[in-house]
This record gives sequence, structure tokens and C-alpha cells, in this order.
Amino acid sequence: MAQKTKASVGSLVEEESPSKVLRQTPSDPEARVQQRAQAADAAEIPEARLQAEIQLLLVGADLSAVTLGALRAKLEERLGLGAGVLAARKTIRRRVDFIVQHEVIKRAQRSSQCELIVKELLELPEYPTEARQMLIDSLAQATASASGVLHAHQVQLLRMTCEALGDGRGRTSESLTSSEAQVKEAREELQGQEARLAEVTAAEAAAQLTAEAAAESLQETQQEVVQLAQELEEAKDAARLTLEETANIRKEREVVAAMQAGHLRTLLDGSWTSEEAFWESFGAVQQYLLDTKAENSLLTAVTVALRRRPEERSFFDKMAAESIESLLVEELAAVDARIAARAQAEFKAEAG
Repeated sequence: MAQKTKASVGSLVEEESPSKVLRQTPSDPEARVQQRAQAADAAEIPEARLQAEIQLLLVGADLSAVTLGALRAKLEERLGLGAGVLAARKTIRRRVDFIVQHEVIKRAQRSSQCELIVKELLELPEYPTEARQMLIDSLAQATASASGVLHAHQVQLLRMTCEALGDGRGRTSESLTSSEAQVKEAREELQGQEARLAEVTAAEAAAQLTAEAAAESLQETQQEVVQLAQELEEAKDAARLTLEETANIRKEREVVAAMQAGHLRTLLDGSWTSEEAFWESFGAVQQYLLDTKAENSLLTAVTVALRRRPEERSFFDKMAAESIESLLVEELAAVDARIAARAQAEFKAEAG
């Protein structure tokens, strides 16, 4: 049996032995024909698609626990190909291996913070592929600096990355706002439907007392009752969605409060006890600022200020530290206001 190839910059992309490749070839003639047909289709898959799928498989993965065969199998599954298709032809196998090698090398050059950003970029649904790849390929260089101070062009590229993530988050926010408006409209319609249902039910009871001549009208009324009952259930589902959204807002508050009392407090007080603890808190706060679309000037100032202990901070650094603390206080107040505004709606939804 071929030795298991471990995932690293040097070994992940090694060629598998001929015996292993042979075992991937189906013994059934019909299956072999199907595999060859899929291999021909695989050869037409665009380079950008392969690269994006491989990046998704590698981002955040433990490279020491990944084998090339397992990676190919997952890639085949994501592309809708049969098992062994990507190893059926030498040209396809080498093409995939080359992309994997290239992406593993780039992955090794990126920090854990960069990996988080890459993951978010890959999950942007409507962002242009070429622009996404430009940002991913340049992240390692944009965050590296021998002097510890980023060049203006590096900051500009990171700002572009923030804008890309912000745009994606904005579309998600717009979708949420639209969903909330639809829920509100559905709940208002629910009240009207309940009144209509009561009227229709009363009409049904009256119709049952009429003679045979009213039978056809009674049947139509019954059908309307069924339809309204279905619409009522759908409206109740929408009300339940409102309750779930309120729960999500409360979770958001817990995240902000935890950040305020945890990682941010550690950096503000200078109470970290090791370099690992510092970088964990620093990365969490920096990611939070990126996620909340903080102003670039504040992000830059806070990045500099929080790298220093309180006694080492300049007047400007202290102002920056106070600004980020005030930002989280304001964010908590805003979330609390949203929770309070939705309290009445949540009560009505639970009552319904």
C-alpha cells in the first residue's frame, strides 16, 4: 500500500504511486466509460473555479492531517464528480497538484488573522472572482512589515479588503432589514386574516343551517376557510421568525459584552501574561473592529495603541484606547435599544 502523504508545503503535492492510481480505476467497463467522460468534463473546469474550491478546502485546515488523496476526494465531491475522476488522467492530476502546491505555499505565508480574512472573502457570494483573488493573493504582503509599520499602499490594500467585507456584510444587513419588514407586514396581515377567519367561520356555521340550495355556496366557503387557515399558519411561522431574530440580537449583545469585558479589557489594562495571550486578545479586538466596519483612522490608531502597555502609551494612544472603549459602550447601548424596541413585538408573537 502506498505510504500516506502528509499535507505540508513539500509533501502534500507528491505524486501518488501507480498502484494507488490503478486501484482508483473502476473495474466495471461501463463505470470506466463514465469516469472517462467525467474526466473530459473535469478538464474543462476553469482554473479560477478549481483555485477557489481548493482554497475553501485548505483555509483553516490542519495541513499536517490532510492527505492529497483526501483533498482530491473532497474536491471531486464539491465539483459533483465521481470518485477518482481527478486522478484518472495524468494531465488533470498534475493540474490539480500544481494548484494545491501553489495554494499550500501561499497558505504557509499567511498568518492566522489572514486566514480568517481569506475565509470571509471566499464566502462573499456576489464579489467578482478576479477581485477576490487579487485581495487573497496580496494579503500576506499587505500585512508584513519588517519595521512594524505598514506602508501607505499596504494600508490602502487592507482598506480595500475591509470595504469588500463591508459590502458583503451590508448586503446581508439589507437582506435582514427586508426580512424584518416582511415579518412586520405578515404579522399585520395576520391580524386581518384572523378577523376574516372569524367572519368566514361564522358564515360557515350559518350556511350549514340553510337548505340544500345553499350547499354549493357552503362548499366554496369551506375551501376559503382551509386556505385562510393555511395562511394563518404561515403568518404564525413568520411571527416565530421574529422571535428567533430577537434571540439573535441578544446573542449579538452577549458577543459585544464579552469583547468589552474580556479581550478588550485585557489590552486596555495591559493584563496579558504572555505573548500568546496578547496576540489572542489583539487579534480578537482587531477582527471585531473589521467586522463592525470601524473607521480606518480609528482602526489604525487602536492597532498602534493596544500594542503597548498602559504606561507606555502616549497621549494620542490613550485617546485611541478610550475611543474603542466608548465604541463598545455605544454598541451595547444600540443593541439594548433594539432589544427594547422589539420587546413588545416579541410579546405579541409569543402570545399568538
